[in-house]
Amino acid sequence: MNKGIPFIFRETSGGLRWEMHIANEEPTSKVDYSFFNTGDDKSDITNGVYYVRSGNYPFGFFLAGATAEDLYLMLDRATRIHLSTSSILSTHSG
Repeated sequence: MNKGIPFIFRETSGGLRWEMHIANEEPTSKVDYSFFNTGDDKSDITNGVYYVRSGNYPFGFFLAGATAEDLYLMLDRATRIHLSTSSILSTHSG
């Protein structure tokens, strides 16, 4: 069974949606193509290059098996302090 790779999306008008996948993952058939090549996006749809910015830097990445603790430790100190004092991440303390 193919589980697929997770991605983020937001519904837009006309039944289409804004999508963000890991670099070079093809969008779904529901993507709104008008978002490509706007802002920092340097996708080259005709050559199968999606969801990258200048220098082929990705907009997103997938950390298989990562836990909330793993992600928390990757943050810089200021962000960890901010999260520990907010309700966003209730499993950690300053």
